[in-house]
Amino acid sequence: MIRGELTTLRAVERRDSLFIHDLLNEPGVQAGWGLDGVPRSLHAIESDLETWISTELNTGYPAAMIIESLAGDSVGLVVLVRAERFQQSMVTLSLALGSAFQHQGFGRDALVSLTHTLHDEWNVHRVQLNCEADNAAAIGLYESIGFRRDATKRGATFTAGEYHDQHIYSALPGDIEP
Repeated sequence: MIRGELTTLRAVERRDSLFIHDLLNEPGVQAGWGLDGVPRSLHAIESDLETWISTELNTGYPAAMIIESLAGDSVGLVVLVRAERFQQSMVTLSLALGSAFQHQGFGRDALVSLTHTLHDEWNVHRVQLNCEADNAAAIGLYESIGFRRDATKRGATFTAGEYHDQHIYSALPGDIEP
């Protein structure tokens, strides 16, 4: 487990399927992930869980983690995608926090704790995030802890009948607050 000041991150388990289903079907979460109005079935979530668990068995590292409050409540999810090229040391993160738990420091704490663990203990050089260009809360969070905007992918996502830009943020060792 990865422990922060406000959160604990643990590898996903099959028992998390209902939580993840509810989380990824929240309108605010869908909008932040660029999936506004695209429902996720429980079957699809269970398939994702099996993929994440299989990836962990093959690599020894979790492919998805549940963010818990110190009280043990599940508050969010982070998906970790490792670069597939042999000599590349990069992980791309996707972070989702339940609407009831946003703006309370959970996302910040989890992201800082996880990024430090990736850099310092898992030997990952580059941690990367993609972010919808109109997601002001995510942009504010990423920039406030030291992630840097590398690029903007124009018209990268299609939601609510329109194409939207997406930003790529990254952090290298030493970029993130202690």
